[in-house]
Amino acid sequence: MALQYKMDYICVPNITSVKDVQEARLARTNEGQNIAIIAKIDNLEAVHQFEGILKYVDAVIVLRNELAFELMPEKLMLAQKWMIQSANSASVPIFLQSQVLETQVEGVPTDARQEATDISSAVLDGCDAFILSHETSVGHHPQQSAITLAKAIAEAEQVFDHEKAFQDARDVSKAEGKNVGVTDMLCSTATQIALDNNVDLFICLTKTGKIARYMAR
Repeated sequence: MALQYKMDYICVPNITSVKDVQEARLARTNEGQNIAIIAKIDNLEAVHQFEGILKYVDAVIVLRNELAFELMPEKLMLAQKWMIQSANSASVPIFLQSQVLETQVEGVPTDARQEATDISSAVLDGCDAFILSHETSVGHHPQQSAITLAKAIAEAEQVFDHEKAFQDARDVSKAEGKNVGVTDMLCSTATQIALDNNVDLFICLTKTGKIARYMAR
């Protein structure tokens, strides 16, 4: 079906081991090799296997409402920060879903102040995207929810310290003793040149998107 409808992504839910995402990747035919695999992190087993899962997927979605059944709020916050950091280090895009703007399902737009702070904090941690669900499917303020989310993201990105993030990424690679590949070296050098010369835009020539993801990292 994914091939027939020319789908770009397949989401794999209810992961309890790395084997689950390995099987999803192996199940693709030669024609479907470009279909990306997204892992849904929706249970505690997936959190425990998170670093292994990152090696076999193209992106991850963290379902916070599902994880809330198995993790206390303070533990969930720490797990979220750790997963964002790990995904950033692995050059894997990470999305947050559920309870993004939950007050907008039935409340009024002014109720979203605390949630806007949560969104901004996640952006500064390195989150790549947010997925609205109840807010836009059954919520009373679907358009306002999208506007509120966009504004919170834009404000946080204005103060994101890209130079520090770059140095942190390099420090993590050195501390973990990772073997740096040619792509990493090229992207790291290009980023340093950009920071030194206030470059505003990169154009990445890529077939698979790998260089663009590494550049974003």
